[in-house]
Amino acid sequence: MKVIHIIGRFGGTGGAERSLQNLITAKRKKGYTQYVIGLQKAGVDNESIKQSGIKLYELETYKLSDAIISIFKLAKLIRKIDPDVIQSWMYYADLFSIISLYISGKRKKVRLFWGIRCSNLNLSEYTLKLRLVVRLCKYFSHLPDGIVANSFSGKDYHINNLGYKNKNWIVIYNGIDIDKYKHDPIARIKLRKKLNISEDKIVISHVARVDPMKDHQTLLNSARDFPDITFILIGKGTEKLESTENVLKLGERDDVNELLSASDLFILTSKYGEGFSNAISEAMASELSVITTDTGDTKHILENTGSIFPVGNVKSLSALISHYISYDKETLKKLGAISRDRIESNFSLDVMIKEFDQLYKNQLNSERIKITHIINSLYPGGAEVMLHNIFSKYDEKKYSVNVISLISDGPLKNDIEKKGVSVFESNIKPDRLNIFSFLKLIYYIRKNKPDIIQTWLYHSNIIGGVAGKLCGVKKIIWSIHASHLDTEFTKYTTRLIIKIGALVSNIIPNNIVYVSKVSFLLHKLLGYKCKINTVIPNGVDLEKFKPDTLARINIRNELKIPEDTFLIGIAGRYDPMKDHRNFLLAASKLSKVEPSAAYIMCGTSITKSNQELYDYIEELGLSDKVYLLGYREDMNKIYAALDIVAVTSRYGEAFPMVVCESMACGTPCVVTDVGDSSYIVDKTGFTVEKENSDALVEAFLKISNKNKIEKQKLSSSCRERISSLFSLQSIVSAYEKNYY
Repeated sequence: MKVIHIIGRFGGTGGAERSLQNLITAKRKKGYTQYVIGLQKAGVDNESIKQSGIKLYELETYKLSDAIISIFKLAKLIRKIDPDVIQSWMYYADLFSIISLYISGKRKKVRLFWGIRCSNLNLSEYTLKLRLVVRLCKYFSHLPDGIVANSFSGKDYHINNLGYKNKNWIVIYNGIDIDKYKHDPIARIKLRKKLNISEDKIVISHVARVDPMKDHQTLLNSARDFPDITFILIGKGTEKLESTENVLKLGERDDVNELLSASDLFILTSKYGEGFSNAISEAMASELSVITTDTGDTKHILENTGSIFPVGNVKSLSALISHYISYDKETLKKLGAISRDRIESNFSLDVMIKEFDQLYKNQLNSERIKITHIINSLYPGGAEVMLHNIFSKYDEKKYSVNVISLISDGPLKNDIEKKGVSVFESNIKPDRLNIFSFLKLIYYIRKNKPDIIQTWLYHSNIIGGVAGKLCGVKKIIWSIHASHLDTEFTKYTTRLIIKIGALVSNIIPNNIVYVSKVSFLLHKLLGYKCKINTVIPNGVDLEKFKPDTLARINIRNELKIPEDTFLIGIAGRYDPMKDHRNFLLAASKLSKVEPSAAYIMCGTSITKSNQELYDYIEELGLSDKVYLLGYREDMNKIYAALDIVAVTSRYGEAFPMVVCESMACGTPCVVTDVGDSSYIVDKTGFTVEKENSDALVEAFLKISNKNKIEKQKLSSSCRERISSLFSLQSIVSAYEKNYY
């Protein structure tokens, strides 16, 4: 396999340059040839690069005329080398790579991956040239085969803020050469002697080129508070910074690892832009404690090591420096050892190399499986939210996914598209089939040529399943997210679709995925008879849904609810199956016993403009106790603010997401015995008879009357149960098993 790496300037001290050098100099099996093309002359490691045997080509792009000529030179090199893969690194290289690849005539043969190395950029602080390049990259961002980001924050920023449209994002963290970056006592003595620094002197280092994002000024301002400490600034342009007596400005160096060994503490002051900071990781590998701002994925790198201060806050930075220098040398050494353990365990060079190699091999050896998901609408509901969530955990190296929504304008459409997944709206009303809209659906399926169609909910199972069969799709998977349906409230067309589904359940789908055991058993009685049936419950994103004290405070402050108020909530669209009237009746009865209790109601149409709902609230005398919040996108914060979440459904629920998400936030649930609600809650909450307001009140009081320690234990057990059984990653893995 031949791989070309294209970068602005190879061999510099920047994070991207060091990551690339580590990647291409690593030992590999035969049959793997790599080339490097620099858009500018190589940096401080120029000679060592040439001696290493790396095939390095250098272009000139300083002037516009040189840049235009270099585009054609790069195209010529691509034709000459004839690579299998091109990996570009950062904006200029990304732009040059896509233009030159098309000019070369090799686009159909060569796989191109762009490289994103930063997160939230303040582009107003950069040159017009860079701003233009970033805009052009956004315009062309759908063209590469994939984009490799070195942080999740970088990926999210480029999708949500810059508007990148690529569907295939891969996050590969930088890898640190832990054999090179380690504490070296001999290098420490040598460098301190060379720099005329005594052993008993505290030395604090900072590694970053001079750039608006790096905010050297904050460090220099703080350094003035510590005249007895020596600060070392390393990086291109630092030699030109303002003079300060206790600051050594060393410029760009090729002995950063030795300079880190000569240090006692490391600081990074970046204002924005960091994705995965090599500087922080290398300092940690060198057994240094780190003080840094919270940019990019910094918190994830540090985890429980080091300290974070607010961007640009000199006072906070100085306070943290004072804190660390109060430790004796032995304590600093122990803290440094913990930092190194973190890097060795999670961010080694070997891990990064394997992930890059696997990415390239996957792209060359096999095509990604194409999956089309068809769903009734993208208005928030259990199935719709689950579909939205799984896209964040899909293995993007294996799957290419898109969505067809039968109904248009669902609010989840934009959220799904931000994940790089295209959404097609067929404008089919499930209860009134339009032949022209159905033909549009068939056209889109044939154009996309999916390997698998997965349909969600009854109407999509039939409409999407029939369309898939007509298009010759070999594998069709149905998803059923309902259990018992009350004939009094369920539409005739829905009941008819369910009966038709039973009749064709052994003809259309290859597999039916049920969201709960109760749902599977019920549909078996209804006559569903597919050969392969799988039960896969809903999963929860445990990184998003978690206990959050700050969110609890903020939500209560927003609604002007005191911290000691016992707060009960219900979440779900306004629908007879949710039985909001029973919840409100229970609230009315509880208020006579607990007059200070308050109630939150969330969901589509749960607002004061819903006259039927609001009239009932006033009838019960609850208008000063009930907060109608409508549809909220911050339900993770709402759940964290509650003391109890109630699910009072009278029918229809199979595996309610509300229960799982609130429990993941550490909030206990009181549920009616519908679907798998009781199984989810188990002993962490209470299950009551449906349509029984007295039973609800009794369960609310059992939780309310617990003491603080008992409530904390109950909260922990809620989180632990969801984490062990219903994590989103494990559920997505279960879905993926059905694709083979």
